[in-house]
Amino acid sequence: MTALNNMPTDHSEWGKIKKSKRIDTKVVRSLNRFQYRYRLACSFSSMVIEETTPLTQKGYTAFLKLFLAYSAYDEVRSAEMVLLKREKLKVHNIKDQPVLAATLRKNIRLKTLLLGDIEDGDNSLKRMLKIFYEDGTDDIMCIATAARNSFVHGDLTAGGAGLSINARVTAIEELAAILRGYTDKLFSKCLKKIEEL
Repeated sequence: MTALNNMPTDHSEWGKIKKSKRIDTKVVRSLNRFQYRYRLACSFSSMVIEETTPLTQKGYTAFLKLFLAYSAYDEVRSAEMVLLKREKLKVHNIKDQPVLAATLRKNIRLKTLLLGDIEDGDNSLKRMLKIFYEDGTDDIMCIATAARNSFVHGDLTAGGAGLSINARVTAIEELAAILRGYTDKLFSKCLKKIEEL
């Protein structure tokens, strides 16, 4: 559940913790950035793109929602990495979304695009995507990661990703919303870890 003004649920708690504890500077920076990226991700509703069709605009809006949610997720992951004393960012899973996973699997154009955009150096993501598309897992995080990467660095376009059908647009928007909710919970877990220190 999102707190007032689209800030993370434990936004007020974070303000108290910062005043009462000594916290690694990297963690403070990441969690501060996280809450404002999270707020932007929750507050963003649409954009205007001149000289395009309404459905193309909806498709790009959906992917931008996903990108904004992922940018907040990246920040909270960075804080988590320091708090857990890890060398690398943790790979998270969101597996409890079988209906959304099934809907995402039906978009063959998105599948082709995501599998084609991953370079051979990123074998773990490609492997997770293949497992996802072969009905081996309902972990939608691999789709969120691959779509984010393809939107920012690859060939992803709204039409090329098969977002010419409203249900497919809705699936990407739902993926963004689930990622925001997951990220909010991860933020709360980071605060609990700080309190334990």
